[in-house]
Amino acid sequence: MLSNLYVTAQRIASGNMWIAEHDAEMLDWVVFFIVIVKAYKVLVSYTKHQHINIRYITELVIITCFLEFIFEQDLDEQIRIILGAVGIGTLFLYVYFYPSFKQMDKYF
Repeated sequence: MLSNLYVTAQRIASGNMWIAEHDAEMLDWVVFFIVIVKAYKVLVSYTKHQHINIRYITELVIITCFLEFIFEQDLDEQIRIILGAVGIGTLFLYVYFYPSFKQMDKYF
């Protein structure tokens, strides 16, 4: 099972996706919609409290990096490495500072 997961991860990382052109375009629209919804959440939070919630921005960065890393087929290998590193680094920071983020949400 782990070997199948590893092979699938290699295919995704190398850009040899298993989806057709039409499916890829639809998937791009789904990814775009998810990112826009998260950005809208940041905008609503700002208009409501007059400050930007760091937790929402961090979630937006994590989601955007991983969605682009996984679903975008036209990226260079170097860009994939950068997106993966930024996504994983931000994820670790999010997990590490999550109690602080929750505490900040109580005050605003």
